[in-house]
Amino acid sequence: MVSTSSILLIGFVASLLPEGNAFHVKRSNKLCRNNFSNKLVTSSSTKHFFTELSWKCTSEDGEYCSITEAKEWFVERFGCTLDQLGHVVRESKVHLPKMESRAKWLQDRLELSENELNRLVRRFPSILRLKSDTNLEPTLQYLQNRLDLSNSQLRKIIARYPQMMGYSINNNIEPKLRYLQNRLELDDSRLKTVIQKYPNILGYHVHENLEPKLEYLQKRLQFNHTQIGKIISQQPSILGLATDSKVEKNIEWLQQSLGLTNEEVRKIIWRQPPLLYYSVPNKMEPNRKWLQERLELSDSKTSNMIQRLPQILALSIDDKLEPTLEWLQHHLKLESNSELALVIGKMPNLFGYSIENKLELIIVFLIEAIDGTEEDAILLLRNDPHIFSYSLENRLKPRVKEAKKAGLVIDHACLMHITRYKKEKWDSLIKSLS
Repeated sequence: MVSTSSILLIGFVASLLPEGNAFHVKRSNKLCRNNFSNKLVTSSSTKHFFTELSWKCTSEDGEYCSITEAKEWFVERFGCTLDQLGHVVRESKVHLPKMESRAKWLQDRLELSENELNRLVRRFPSILRLKSDTNLEPTLQYLQNRLDLSNSQLRKIIARYPQMMGYSINNNIEPKLRYLQNRLELDDSRLKTVIQKYPNILGYHVHENLEPKLEYLQKRLQFNHTQIGKIISQQPSILGLATDSKVEKNIEWLQQSLGLTNEEVRKIIWRQPPLLYYSVPNKMEPNRKWLQERLELSDSKTSNMIQRLPQILALSIDDKLEPTLEWLQHHLKLESNSELALVIGKMPNLFGYSIENKLELIIVFLIEAIDGTEEDAILLLRNDPHIFSYSLENRLKPRVKEAKKAGLVIDHACLMHITRYKKEKWDSLIKSLS
């Protein structure tokens, strides 16, 4: 039975309800419908009492459910965890029909699949407390118009950061967009790109978060407003990092492990902004150490190679770096690590190319095209690995075809002209032979 003190408490709460709202407090058919704890709770704690006992309230607006029932609905309907529901079901009044209606409205408005809707609600359950006509639609319409978003682009932004739907347009979203655009000297297109890549930026406080980080980056790396704008356009998630505990430690590692000056750090970050957030112990340091040992490089040569291709510090050793070296060593018949290091040293970008879709196609084409031996094509590539960077369809194939038509023998010397001559010089050569 419910204690006398509990009954008196219910009566007291009912007496506090606003006049004009015909609320009637009534007990549910089951005193405890809590599937998480099948026991009657009669704690003296008021908070416990309203959290655990199942009560229903009715008003002119329709029927409300208990906190327990609301939790059960969110768990069963969207797969939410109890931790995710801390803010959305604190109040004692939860109107499930309205929430279900808003969920359906969101699904239709954003063209969400059932799984996409569930993920969105799990990330921000309170979105179902926002009214579709006065909160959701005005915000969606504003974002779509302000950033020139397609329906698909809008859906992706909201899915990534649904919390923005709870922000005020006039007091939060628009001032923040205006600040970012002015501070980073962004045109409308680049502002759109920043929000698409990292919509979470709209949740950061301007004066307490964004501005101090931008000032730090500019001062530490000697970037002007335009340069820092380009950096943030490429990697806006940098603004989500702690400058003292993450960014500064990464910069210090670059200086100490690679022996870089402030100017060299500025240049390498300009080329590869993600270096500011890559993990030092789990990614950058293991890659640096592996590269140096695998190719038997000195500290200075290791640093030089990484400066020329900073992506080396992010690529997978097992899936990318080692397979590329093994392929080059086998197909270019490189007998020692020093020979391999010489080829990679000429063109570190080889690490970034696909073996199947780039390296294989180039070497097979040259071997088939040359009027000589396979060794001639291999020697050409060993001496000038930049050939791997040329377009097969737009440069190599057309030039070989033009050379054959002009009566040239496709030997080692001819291939050197085909690969190395600039367009004007090549066109002049072909014209002279016509």
